[in-house]
Amino acid sequence: MIKKIGFGIVFSIIGMAIAIFLTSFFRNQIQLLFQLTTHGRIQYFGKDFYLFLSPLYYISFTISIIMLGMANLTLNFKLILKNVLIWIGIFTIMLIIVCTIATNFKIIGCTTCDDGILVMRYNEINYTVILSISAVFASIPSILKISNQKKM
Repeated sequence: MIKKIGFGIVFSIIGMAIAIFLTSFFRNQIQLLFQLTTHGRIQYFGKDFYLFLSPLYYISFTISIIMLGMANLTLNFKLILKNVLIWIGIFTIMLIIVCTIATNFKIIGCTTCDDGILVMRYNEINYTVILSISAVFASIPSILKISNQKKM
């Protein structure tokens, strides 16, 4: 029991560190996805200034990493690598899907667009919700593995 608590603390520190270090990368990727999924019909203006995202992003990303780590505690390296790649794949796919849906709703709801081009500020994108939904969906296989381990 103490071993699991210790691993949980280590995984939470790792998850928080990853979330902090990848914040600007994810913001840039979401902005790029917003432009790519609308074929350039979104343009940004102003400065891309931010300090931190919402605590919801950091909490959901950290919990997702904890679930991934706890599901892989007793597995060998090949299975851990496979599970991590599955997590990254689901996270990426969900990021693309959520960005596509969000950006197309912004284009559909645009009433002041010039020639179908929406001009928006960088901070009008809800990065927290997009990243949190992606992290939650990516952790579903880990949660299922943990629940199956408990049943055995």
